[in-house]
Amino acid sequence: MKKLTLVFAALVLLTSLVSAQSERAELKKEHLGNLVAAINSDNSGLQRSGLYVIAQNGITEATEAVHELYDTTNSQSVKFHSLRVMLILGGKDNLEKIRDISRNETNIKIRSLAYSYYSHVVDDVLRYASN
Repeated sequence: MKKLTLVFAALVLLTSLVSAQSERAELKKEHLGNLVAAINSDNSGLQRSGLYVIAQNGITEATEAVHELYDTTNSQSVKFHSLRVMLILGGKDNLEKIRDISRNETNIKIRSLAYSYYSHVVDDVLRYASN
């Protein structure tokens, strides 16, 4: 009886985990358009909020929109948040964009932050590869 109860509890837990993951995938697809619209708006507060949601939920499908926002905005705050999202999302495209920002950005604060992010990631990769 105890084995049956344990198996049943494990099955319920596994089913709920699979269900939660599929709901998250649907949520990402359903709201991606709204998040892209938010970061493309003229309201910097809405842009930062959209970036926050993208970073917290790991929505890598929004990478291109984040890059475009970074390239088109004049706001240091939005650039900072975009850079942070690129670091959190990770991936080759974001790392290359961070590297380019660390080399070409005219704003010294943003450029030095990008350099710091980029060198930190490269150091971690090299440290991992040497082990």
